[in-house]
Amino acid sequence: MKNDLTSDSLQSKDQLLKIASYFAITKHDLFSNEKKTKMALDVRNEIIHEMDINFTISRQKNKKQRKIKEMVDLTENIFSVATNFIKIIFNKLQV
Repeated sequence: MKNDLTSDSLQSKDQLLKIASYFAITKHDLFSNEKKTKMALDVRNEIIHEMDINFTISRQKNKKQRKIKEMVDLTENIFSVATNFIKIIFNKLQV
């Protein structure tokens, strides 16, 4: 079980839900906006891949421009999901 809980890097909605299921946490408990959370994690993965070195493409062409408001909104969503997860686990441990 420990390996199941620690083997994934929690970089997708499905990976988060897999771990949440071990604690009987549903997607409705975890996500206030499931679609936005998926988008935030997808953007996060795109940014990480944009940082990969590719010597055949100039760095300017390899990067996608994103608006500050969109990035702040998506980041706040991820913080909200993390906060919900921690609060739910904390409350379960108090019993």
